[in-house]
Amino acid sequence: MDVPRGTSWSLVYPSLQRTAYSSAVAEAVRDLRAGCGKVFMEYEREQPKIALLWSYPSMLVSWCESAGDEPEPNEQPGSDSFGTHYMSALHFRQHLNELQHDYVYLAPDQILSSDILRQYPVLFLPFTVAISRPLVEKLQAYVEEGGILIGDLRCLRTDEHGTPPAGSSPLVQLFGVDRGEGKVHYGRTKVNFTAAGEGIDLAGRQVELFGRETVAASGARALAAHATGEPAVLVRKQGKGLTISLNFYVPPYDMVTRELVGQIARLAGVTASVVAEAPAGDRPPRCYERNTFNRGPIAVHALIRDHRRCDDIEPVRFRFARPGHVYDVRAKKHQGNTGRARHHAGPRRDGRLRRSALPRDRPRSARARTRGGRERS
Repeated sequence: MDVPRGTSWSLVYPSLQRTAYSSAVAEAVRDLRAGCGKVFMEYEREQPKIALLWSYPSMLVSWCESAGDEPEPNEQPGSDSFGTHYMSALHFRQHLNELQHDYVYLAPDQILSSDILRQYPVLFLPFTVAISRPLVEKLQAYVEEGGILIGDLRCLRTDEHGTPPAGSSPLVQLFGVDRGEGKVHYGRTKVNFTAAGEGIDLAGRQVELFGRETVAASGARALAAHATGEPAVLVRKQGKGLTISLNFYVPPYDMVTRELVGQIARLAGVTASVVAEAPAGDRPPRCYERNTFNRGPIAVHALIRDHRRCDDIEPVRFRFARPGHVYDVRAKKHQGNTGRARHHAGPRRDGRLRRSALPRDRPRSARARTRGGRERS
C-alpha cells in the first residue's frame, strides 16, 4: 500500500471482503475466466511498428544528476532528471495509446547484436541521457536507411559510463543540434510552432510544456521555439530518414503534442487498424489503448480504457481499417457488416470500466466482444 498517495493494491480486506481494486479486476477478467480468453493462446500479437529504447545507463545517469534521495522518482511535472527519465517514456506511450498505436521496448544489446531496427520505422529515445559510441553508429545507419529517430530533453549528453563525450558530439552527429553549455530548466515553458517542414506542420499552434535546454541548430532546422528563444523542435533529413529533436518532454496529454506524434507516425507510414473517433466530430475520445492479435486471416482487436486519466463519458465510434461483421458477444447482438462500430464506455464514480470493445475482424465476418463493469449512475 502506498500510504502517501492513498493507493492500495490489496485484493481483500482483513474481513476477506473484496476491495474496490479486486472487484474491478474480477469484473475485467470475468469473460476470460468463462473461457473466451483461451483464444489468445492460439493467436499471435500484431507486430508493432513503433519502438522505444530502454536505456539502463540513462536511468543511472539521470539518478546521479538528480537531487532526489529516494529510489522512487518524483513524477510530478517539472521535477528533475530522475523523475523526467520515467515521465518521458510514460507520456510518449500514453500519446501512442491515445492514437491506438502499439509499441515495443528495445534494449541497446538487441539493437547492437541484430538488424531488429529494420522492423520499426519509428524509434523514440525517451530521456536517453547516455549512449555508447557503437549504438550511435547503429542509429546513424538506421536513419540513413529510412528510419525516423526522435529524441527529447537531455538527449545523448554522456557516454554509457556517464562521461561527456570527447570529440564529436552524438547530438550533433545524429540530430544536427549543438548543446553548447547545456544548461537545463525543468520547469514550465511555452512553445510556439513557427514553421512547417519534413512532413510536420503545426505552424501557428502554441502549447505549454515542461523542460528546455540552451541548444542551437547545427545542421537541423527549427520548426518551433520556446518563449525564451531556444529552439524547441528541430528536424534534420539524413539519407532516406529523418531525425527529430524535441527540446522538452512530452506532457501526459495535449492536443498539440498528440497531433505531433500522429504526424510523425503518418510520416513513417504507420497506421492503426482501429481508431477511436467522436461520433459528433468533437474532441477525440481519450485513453483507448489497442492491442491486436492475429491468426491467419482473423484479427482480434482488444481495446482497454483507462478511466483514471479521463472524465469524458460520451459515446465513441471505432473505425476499422478493414470493414467486416461486428458482433457484441456480451449483448449477443450483431451490429452488421460495417467499418464502424458505436460504443459507450462510461466510468462509475469508483472509476470502474463499464465495458471495452474487443472486435474480431476477418475478411467476410467479424465478432466484437465486450467486457466491463457497471454503468455510471
